[in-house]
Amino acid sequence: AHRSEITAIAVSQKGDIIATAGAGKMILWSTEKESEKPRRRRLSLNPGTIPRNWIQFTADDSLLFHCGAGRPIEVWEAPR
Repeated sequence: AHRSEITAIAVSQKGDIIATAGAGKMILWSTEKESEKPRRRRLSLNPGTIPRNWIQFTADDSLLFHCGAGRPIEVWEAPR
């Protein structure tokens, strides 16, 4: 899903979402498996070309923080 190495990863507090970042893209994955189907991508975000090296969910999983080297922290509303 990422065209280069993953530079950051975070797991939601409930454990139902994994966020990965790499090559200017963030992807949110569902950890819930539907019968025999593989886990699925929930959402792709394109925050820019600078790799993100830090991602974190808030304690209630409502927000997702991320930043890249030399960049300000950005806050996104996490999908439900």
